[in-house]
Amino acid sequence: MELMEILTIVIGVSILLVLSYFLFSKTSESSSSVLTEESQYEKVTVFVSNFFYSRIPEVDKTVAQLLADRLLSDGDIVYYGERYGGLNATKIIYDYFDSYFDKQWNLSIHVEKKTINSILWIPNSFQGNSVSKIDSRDGSETGRYYTAPSNVDGNPSRVSVDSEGNVWVGNRGTRTLVKVGLLDQDQCKDKNGNGTIETSRDINQDGLIQPSEMYPFNEDECLLAEVFLGGTDYGNFGSGGVRAVCVDREDNAYAAIYNEQKLFHVSKDGVVLKEWNLPITPYGCFVDDKGIVWISGVLTKKLGRFDPKNESIETFDVGHTVYGIAPCYKEDCLVINGWDGAKLTKFNTTTKQIIFTLDKPELNQGRGVIVDENKSIYAVSSANNLVAKYDKDGIEVARASTCGTPTGVGIDSFGKIWVTCIDSGTRRYNKELIPEIKSVFGTAHYVYNFFTSYNLKPIIIEKSLSFGYIPSEERVRTFVIKLPLPQPSIGGIINVFFKQW
Repeated sequence: MELMEILTIVIGVSILLVLSYFLFSKTSESSSSVLTEESQYEKVTVFVSNFFYSRIPEVDKTVAQLLADRLLSDGDIVYYGERYGGLNATKIIYDYFDSYFDKQWNLSIHVEKKTINSILWIPNSFQGNSVSKIDSRDGSETGRYYTAPSNVDGNPSRVSVDSEGNVWVGNRGTRTLVKVGLLDQDQCKDKNGNGTIETSRDINQDGLIQPSEMYPFNEDECLLAEVFLGGTDYGNFGSGGVRAVCVDREDNAYAAIYNEQKLFHVSKDGVVLKEWNLPITPYGCFVDDKGIVWISGVLTKKLGRFDPKNESIETFDVGHTVYGIAPCYKEDCLVINGWDGAKLTKFNTTTKQIIFTLDKPELNQGRGVIVDENKSIYAVSSANNLVAKYDKDGIEVARASTCGTPTGVGIDSFGKIWVTCIDSGTRRYNKELIPEIKSVFGTAHYVYNFFTSYNLKPIIIEKSLSFGYIPSEERVRTFVIKLPLPQPSIGGIINVFFKQW
């Protein structure tokens, strides 16, 4: 038997398509359930049809298109609308190949596709009372959700995205924490049982959400929870309500109220599990790989460390304002952006010692900070309207101008750098800080980091097709074919086996 090696091509950005292993079987067809909208295959079939037409011997363009369309169908019949009706694609495929190979052929296709919905959750602060869902592929706004009732000044700011793509949003003007589900990952709930999810969508496809495209608070079925922390009233906190929000490995949330200096642990279902008093004014937080909660204490110039296992809290004097904080990548350390101190600090989370503190005049009024998989540090300056990149030792590598008064910086699922600004703008850059996308939506975006779906779990869908017959001889000619997908948002391999004997 002549055998060719299976070739693998990986082109991944927004949708990772991996077509793995193809086997030839009896005259049968197997098709697993599709776990997401079949329309996601549409771009794939364009390449499948062109691919079959150009690579499989004796295939004409019509049959190539039928093969591609059959991938979208749950049965033998491919329906082309009222005007054209349906065609038994499977029968046509068999008849066609039988005419050339006299029942001495076999064709098998198996699709395994990983879909990553790379999104951003960006709050609309200062009377905005909402959080926007942004498609990181083009910067378009695909959803907007109220975070508090219309008669309450929510003033949302801090956010944290869980492993399912849902977002926890803290309202600075209240004692409430809300959870919004990611529709793209089937995380919303059909609360009224009518079979549809009633939620905010970009109905007119203009890349922006209008008020008419939103649902009132508590009517949107992607609002999964509203949690009151330390009381039953909304309160009137101004900007001293919920100011620190972070998510642990179990997708439970930690949230802290600034004025009351309290930390709360909230289950993924929105139940307050426990609360603790804090010796610092909480401003931001994250949970490290060991489950330790690290908290910035802005007024006291201290960094806080809370261990949920023994409920102990330690504080460390950093020597300057502790504003934005973020974990290092697979290292026992964190980085701090120093606000009015114009400092950049790296702190060892094991030895609990400062690794370095560097003067960074360019980081005057430094807020958001984040670390990528290469240990590079990205930080923004609100005063200088810039984002800067540093290596692991704090040496500047690059800088770029931003929108007005940048507050936050994050890394999306494709490794792109995003900056959010008070002037309602957002900017996307590549790792070298070359600008790529500009967009404006909502109101002031006052958020520091953790607004991207960086750790989002992919949805995996599968579909398999097999046509033809079992080889009757040992000498079989085998064509192993690859299909690259060139779109930047789709990547992977299609390996197709065609056997002739």
